[in-house]
Amino acid sequence: MQLSGEEKVLGAILVAGFSSELETHGILHLWDFPPSDVARSRNHCAHFVSIASDDDTSVPLEKSTELNDLVGGEFILEHKK
Repeated sequence: MQLSGEEKVLGAILVAGFSSELETHGILHLWDFPPSDVARSRNHCAHFVSIASDDDTSVPLEKSTELNDLVGGEFILEHKK
């Protein structure tokens, strides 16, 4: 979804989000959230929530926390889910 001008959303939920290509899953680069998009996204969204699992086999926990740090959102860690 692309917002223009002054359009805003109340919030966004990032599930197993990441901001750089994952080495083990090349196809996932289609859904990455590059740091260059973070500033634009923060201008359009007031609140971010990131949800990650400590045993995700596709997106390492470090990648989700890295993206959450960039957007400045609330972080929810699920255990063994």
